[in-house]
Amino acid sequence: MRALCEEACAPEWALARRLSSIAVAGSASGDGAGEGTGHGRAGRLRALAGGAVRRMG
Repeated sequence: MRALCEEACAPEWALARRLSSIAVAGSASGDGAGEGTGHGRAGRLRALAGGAVRRMG
């Protein structure tokens, strides 16, 4: 049963890992635009990735 569940969830876990990597890369990008305000490229990227990860549970 566990193997079946892991197989069924594998694509979602892979997506969660990729989105997490994107979020980390965005916060380390150092573009500084809108830092702390949620604006700018890094802020938008963090919001997008964070929302997607939260929805995946």
